[in-house]
Amino acid sequence: MGAPTVIPLEPNYAVSRMMGQSVAAFVNVFAHQEPGKQTFTALGYPGEVLIAQMGSPFRGIYNDERPGGLVYAVVGTSFGTLDANGTLTTIGTVSGDDLVEW
Repeated sequence: MGAPTVIPLEPNYAVSRMMGQSVAAFVNVFAHQEPGKQTFTALGYPGEVLIAQMGSPFRGIYNDERPGGLVYAVVGTSFGTLDANGTLTTIGTVSGDDLVEW
């Protein structure tokens, strides 16, 4: 893998004339500003891969990144694991309708 592509942007590039409105958005990149510099550099970052269309309301997801770890999700009141195809296997329920914290 080679060096990342560097795209210099002006510091006010994402500022619109309309209050609270942005004219640009970074997709799969993040802005980095060196201390003392007036320009930003956009560095690439790998994107996410869609593995499933989940039901609603989607309340949270947890990825156990240990070897052999599972991906857990709460959709509606169903709590379960996601397989590589995005299928939710229910292992229990979680009451309420708030977002879950892991």
